[in-house]
Amino acid sequence: MIVGGNIFQIINYSVIPHVELNYNFSMMIVAIIGATFSPYLFFWQTSEEAEEEVAQNKIKEISEINRNSIKNKKNRKNITNRKIKNYDINNVPKATKEEIRLMRMDIVTGMTFVQIISWSIIITTAGSLHNNGMTNIQTADQAANALEPLVHSFPFSGIISKTIFAVGIIGIGFVSIPVLAGSCGYVLADLFEWKQGLSKKFHQAKEFYLVISFATGIGLWITMININPIQILVYSAVINGIISSPILVAIVKLSNDKDILKDKTNGKLSNILGLIAIIVTILAVIIMLLSKIFRS
Repeated sequence: MIVGGNIFQIINYSVIPHVELNYNFSMMIVAIIGATFSPYLFFWQTSEEAEEEVAQNKIKEISEINRNSIKNKKNRKNITNRKIKNYDINNVPKATKEEIRLMRMDIVTGMTFVQIISWSIIITTAGSLHNNGMTNIQTADQAANALEPLVHSFPFSGIISKTIFAVGIIGIGFVSIPVLAGSCGYVLADLFEWKQGLSKKFHQAKEFYLVISFATGIGLWITMININPIQILVYSAVINGIISSPILVAIVKLSNDKDILKDKTNGKLSNILGLIAIIVTILAVIIMLLSKIFRS
């Protein structure tokens, strides 16, 4: 609304997008997929759910489950090699239908807002920066300063758009500490069986919090050296898009394993949507790689 533009043209191109079969375009498609199916979010979401179960005393400490599960497997003949490495049948929470419904509602609501926000960012960027030939933004402050003279929908619309952008960047910064850096802590804590959880104090999960501190420090260091942070964000999103496809395959496979989930496996709709996501992701990566090869 602040940027302006032809609403009918915006809707038309949102439904029937413009497609180019070249490397730059395909790379951005993979980056968008990587930003949507971000692998760190898989770890973040599952770890937060598990941490909530620990806080409610439904399961033991996650690190203790990992250690005990290995011992229990040696003494149980009915646990086959098909089960995941650290699966412990004695510490599986009994999720009720209501809890699963709330989880599903949480995911659907969150993803709905994500898609609306992503669409708004794309439209705003195209209608202001791209339409005015600004396609080489290297820092967030450049983007904020560039918006002010380009937006003229109504009085002070440029200042409003610049302010909204700045507030959004600050909000992203606050979110990135627990989500991005926290995901690194959860992944390494799972790998090395450390105590983990943002609900714990530092002395209760030292390694977990040291990883978060280190990851945050690396992010601060990048902003202080002569590296284009916008370019890093694009490349990291591309990497996320590439590695998300095998992770999606593993998730769909686990979601249909009755030995693990019993009667809580995926339904037909979830499997169809999961399969579509996997196919789209793999095709986008293949097109990107082929366009890169033929361009060379």
